[in-house]
Amino acid sequence: MGNMISRYPKEITDMFAVLDRDNDGQVSVKELQDVMLQVYPTYGIEAYEIADLSSMVLRSADDDESGVISINEFASNKQLQELVKEKLAIEKRMQKEIQMLKMTQKRAGQSDTARIREIFDAFDKDKSGYLDS
Repeated sequence: MGNMISRYPKEITDMFAVLDRDNDGQVSVKELQDVMLQVYPTYGIEAYEIADLSSMVLRSADDDESGVISINEFASNKQLQELVKEKLAIEKRMQKEIQMLKMTQKRAGQSDTARIREIFDAFDKDKSGYLDS
């Protein structure tokens, strides 16, 4: 299997690895469905529809009718490659959103701390660092 995969460009083998979650050199309907569940809800396709859709996509890509998609079949199937590209684009957008959220939380934490310090200083009349009664 390694020799078969090594004859493809890195981009193809990397995309194939996104689908081949268990690294057995083939993509099952379950693996395809898992990726589709991540991508297609963004287009309003329901989970129950994805089960049927993933079976149809697998059948259309499974040239040798083995019930799985090989790297050979994946390499010649632009629809599957576009699916993986979309999944990777979604992951990239999610990472950016997570980074922005973390930055926002960090700023909020800093401003809360600054605001608490400001209030404390307003009550610390003698600037001793303690609140006197």
